Amino acid sequence: MSAFRTPVELPDYSFKISHSDLILSMGSCFAEQMAQRLQHLKFRVSANPFGILYHPQVIADSLQHLLKGYTYQPADLFEHRGVWSHFDFHSSFSATSAEESLEKMNASLRQAHRALAEASRLVITLGTAYAWWHKDQERVVANCHKLPGARFERRLISVDAMREALVQAINALRKVNPDIICLVTVSPIRHIRDGLIENQLSKSSLRLLAHQLGERLSGVYYFPSYEIMVDDLRDYRFYARDMIHPSEEALDYIWNAFQKAFFSSGTQSLVQQIEKINRGLTHRPQFPESESHQQFQARLLQEMEAIEQKHTFISFLSEKTKLLS
Repeated sequence: MSAFRTPVELPDYSFKISHSDLILSMGSCFAEQMAQRLQHLKFRVSANPFGILYHPQVIADSLQHLLKGYTYQPADLFEHRGVWSHFDFHSSFSATSAEESLEKMNASLRQAHRALAEASRLVITLGTAYAWWHKDQERVVANCHKLPGARFERRLISVDAMREALVQAINALRKVNPDIICLVTVSPIRHIRDGLIENQLSKSSLRLLAHQLGERLSGVYYFPSYEIMVDDLRDYRFYARDMIHPSEEALDYIWNAFQKAFFSSGTQSLVQQIEKINRGLTHRPQFPESESHQQFQARLLQEMEAIEQKHTFISFLSEKTKLLS
């Protein structure tokens, strides 16, 4: 036996992702992890304007809110144990005052509303098909915010319902931004609180949903991060200690597959230059005032400025400011 693994064969995508693209990423914590990697390499990314979202219905609703440019008001919030929150947002937007919470929410939405009209790539990462249904409001919510469980019901939403919600949202988006390309993926993070059998049912529903979106809509593509995790990296050593999240090695592997699929040779070359600069910025010298270190910093500045001059959509402003302070 010569083969000990089953590599996932990546599709031959008809588009690439470059530093000139404006990318909007929405979805689970896996979406946030991948967005952070893109941002670290100076891609222009607007990530999770509502915070981490797991359910397709919630992601669809959030897209519709962004398109309408909705501004949240004090009456939209609720207070629980001294914290103000909203069911559309992750708890990272909650605060001990309604004013602070609203400011964080609306500032994020203003930036994302502008980005959505200009973005060339929308990345959607689906986390689970199980949703929290608010009994009084009779709707799916993004987050329960630790309210009493009796107010909610855990529901498996049908593929048809999730598909129609996302189809309507993407079609509405296309009226504003007709050329945007949507990349859909299923998070490899296991939602085992629902149960292992239920998690597999959920992921299967999401995979079918992604397939149907690609069939129903042009310009919608699927990236197999889930399949890479469960089939190619088919071993518990590729999970973190919680046995739920992918390990750093697994994330690196999926990220390398993402680069191979979507980065041109020119983009890969630019990424390597930026990675070299990033490594240099993390260097901690033994003698910061030495001539050799001053020369090293000067070279870093020259490399950053050379990239900025050649690629005007890339900025090292914060890095240069910190280096010169």
